[in-house]
Amino acid sequence: MKVFALENERRIHLPLGVWDSSGPSPAERRLSIKWLIGLAGLLGLFLLSLLISADGHPDHTSSSTPQENKADSRIAGAATIARILKKSMRDPDSFKLESVLIMDTTGSVCYKYRARNGFNGLNVEQAVLSSKGKFKTSDMDGFTSLWNRECAHKTGSEEVQNVSFLLDHLD
Repeated sequence: MKVFALENERRIHLPLGVWDSSGPSPAERRLSIKWLIGLAGLLGLFLLSLLISADGHPDHTSSSTPQENKADSRIAGAATIARILKKSMRDPDSFKLESVLIMDTTGSVCYKYRARNGFNGLNVEQAVLSSKGKFKTSDMDGFTSLWNRECAHKTGSEEVQNVSFLLDHLD
């Protein structure tokens, strides 16, 4: 039994499971997402360091151009954030990327994804990672302004296949 004290000191006894949330609160989810984004940033720096040799120049053993290396690192970073998004879902196995657009000029990443919610329905949501490292999902304050600034009416490369492939192989 759980006991809840009300303002007038009257106590209500409820069996376990009543008013017992089946997941983290929105504030806890935002905090865990922020923590995971920081971790993703570190992972992104690690991935970037793998692309650059010890002397600070690109690895000359590969035949990749600097533009290809930059695109590959952007895709790897986008996959890292997609992995964090997937892990933060109530049902991570239901997570499906519909679009991952990497902006040509800024390198910002715009996501559209779907996942099962607590009522067994599918939610379609969006997220954006700005080139300055700001990350917002569609349920966060400030998302719309960041989306409009970084994604709306912009062109980019659709990388959903590459990011989905990496996402499937990161787990």
